[in-house]
Amino acid sequence: MAMCLASCGGDPNSVTLKVEPQLGELGNYISIDDQEIVVTLSDEAKDSTDVKTIASSLAFTVNKSFRTNHGYGSDLKVKVLDKNHNEICALPCFSVELKSDYGRELDFYLPTGPNRAQMKDEDKNWEAEDQEMWDKICSEGVYVIIEMYDPDGKFAENNADASSASQSDDTSMDSADFDATLDSYEEFIDQYVVMLKKAENGDMSALSEYPALLEKAQEVGNQLESAKGNMSSEQLSRYAEITAKMANIAKS
Repeated sequence: MAMCLASCGGDPNSVTLKVEPQLGELGNYISIDDQEIVVTLSDEAKDSTDVKTIASSLAFTVNKSFRTNHGYGSDLKVKVLDKNHNEICALPCFSVELKSDYGRELDFYLPTGPNRAQMKDEDKNWEAEDQEMWDKICSEGVYVIIEMYDPDGKFAENNADASSASQSDDTSMDSADFDATLDSYEEFIDQYVVMLKKAENGDMSALSEYPALLEKAQEVGNQLESAKGNMSSEQLSRYAEITAKMANIAKS
């Protein structure tokens, strides 16, 4: 315990670790600003249940705006190493909130500028071995290796003419474009309902697809909202029906 308190700076629920980035292709677009991170373990009450929460944050800068092919394409894996660079364990990922840009092959992107990734993982079933591992991180942890979540992900530089803002303000779509976009909007919502039913039937793996799918539906919905003044009466009626369907799902 004395070792733990020394390494954790006197607090057994907080540890400071030196950052070593190994970003692969993602390193062509971002740089890590923090040389150290502080990882904390805390007790929280959630839904009348006590949980242990591991949390941290990581500052980075997007030097070149990039696009990727999935919503977790720039999340970052975290490995804790001892002073000899032997791996102790993995911590929860740093999550990077990407923006979505419907209708492009690589339809998630990050603009240039400073940013921050968040680590937060709640454990309702904290066991003795979990505490032992945390104590080992505190007593022996020195470094964290920051890696790409998915080394096989696709990345490309985000050209200025491909920004989401320019897409969302576009009101020059013709009637066929509106019909196709309405088709896609309804398809996203139908897919969302299918995955929701899977989750209700016990297939919890479906939950991992929810955020990206719902974000896409909301993105194309915003695009249609900004341009609905150019729709025909039939298209406006269909848009209203789809929007109502989305609202009913959100309430259920």
